[in-house]
Amino acid sequence: MNNLTKIKPLLPAIAAILIIGSCTTEPSRLFAGDPQYPDYDQITLLDGPFKVAMERTHSYLLELDPDRLLHHFRLNAGLDTIAPAYLGWEERELRGHTTGHYLSACAMMFLATGDSLLLERVNYIVNSLAECQTGNGNGYLSAFPEEFIDRAERMEEVWAPYYTLHKIMAGLYDSYQLLGNSQALEHG
Repeated sequence: MNNLTKIKPLLPAIAAILIIGSCTTEPSRLFAGDPQYPDYDQITLLDGPFKVAMERTHSYLLELDPDRLLHHFRLNAGLDTIAPAYLGWEERELRGHTTGHYLSACAMMFLATGDSLLLERVNYIVNSLAECQTGNGNGYLSAFPEEFIDRAERMEEVWAPYYTLHKIMAGLYDSYQLLGNSQALEHG
């Protein structure tokens, strides 16, 4: 039995210890069972692997182009697109979910870093999604056509439209709850 095999069962506990040891907040506040968002301004990652990972994520969020994330929303609403869509998940029936994840990540990262560019991006995307919802003319907001919902309701093959809507709504909710963007609440 090699050393990695011996410590593998301990990895979850080691990870928890590293997380607690990397934070300057009281550990009891992290695991109090309170479903509320943490007070991000009360949590500071110290030098170490979690801070490195956060900084890498921060850089990655800034590399993404909001207009590329919004491509299919605009197309679906009959609006002009500004940038080409991302490939991968965003070219399939799952398109749009990345935008919801992105809104949530940017909102949380803004609170953790104070980087105003992230706040600007959230506000820009929320405003653009509101324009798309208005462009749809019936309150519908998604990067895929309503036909995907109809197919799901008829139990026909379609790839996770409700999951995608949930991600979009979660991103809008986080934009409102964490950043106070009332437009996100109005259009979510």
